[in-house]
Amino acid sequence: CIDRLLDLLDASRDELVLAVIVALGEIGGNRAVRPLVELTRRAAPEVLRASVLALKDIDTPESRQYLKAICRTHPEAEMLEALIAD
Repeated sequence: CIDRLLDLLDASRDELVLAVIVALGEIGGNRAVRPLVELTRRAAPEVLRASVLALKDIDTPESRQYLKAICRTHPEAEMLEALIAD
């Protein structure tokens, strides 16, 4: 199941990618962290926000470390910090 979801992250339809991101946040665990981190580098703001929220939901040491880093370096750091704080 996780492998199939990870494959769908490359879909061309943003709606599908966003749904997959939400699912990975709920069930993805450690295997989803790196692919979600990669998605935060996409230009689409909604993909960035969804990926950050999914990483927050996964809540592993690796995901928390990345979230701290992105909040220090990303141009949208204030918005990301607000998302994580909720």
